[in-house]
Amino acid sequence: MDQIKAGVIGDVHHVTIDMGINLPEFPKNDGGILSIMGVYALTNIRMAFSADVLEYPLKIASIGTLYKEHIDIDSVTALKYSNNKTAAITVSALTELSMRSTVYGTNGTKYSSHRLLIR
Repeated sequence: MDQIKAGVIGDVHHVTIDMGINLPEFPKNDGGILSIMGVYALTNIRMAFSADVLEYPLKIASIGTLYKEHIDIDSVTALKYSNNKTAAITVSALTELSMRSTVYGTNGTKYSSHRLLIR
């Protein structure tokens, strides 16, 4: 995130988060995968856009799959913020994903983190 704070990538306008692990048996009492992994994704988005200001999305659209107990096991979510900023979150308990956040700035470069780990 130092590159972002230093302005190396320009003004941040888009963030993607991909987080997924293959869980053969989904835990029934832990909430859905979005509630388990989504908090990490939203924290990364907030840090990328501005660590000093808490901004809520203006619009959220999401689709996903429900497990037999009506718990979400995968989800793709699009978020729209002010000043034409957007974010996309993909979380899954069905397949392994890259566990990566990618931040896109106005000067055409990006910052990628491969360290989105959940324990």
